[in-house]
Amino acid sequence: MDEFTELKKGLVFMTLFDMLFSFFETANHVSLNELGRCLLVYYIAILAYLLNVRVTSKWIVYFQALLVFLFAGFLSAVLM
Repeated sequence: MDEFTELKKGLVFMTLFDMLFSFFETANHVSLNELGRCLLVYYIAILAYLLNVRVTSKWIVYFQALLVFLFAGFLSAVLM
């Protein structure tokens, strides 16, 4: 497996983890806003992926995915 494929897999994994965390964090108050938050996290992750198409360093992608994860938690806490 080349490094580019590994970068993509890491970002996809973190995106799915973000979406699950965001969903279960506010499971008592599920509404259309929850879907909006999940979609926002997904689009931010896609943007981070597109910005890193030519990057060869793994830690940059994982760091940006961590930022997306923290942002999802922040949105869950603020928008409840």
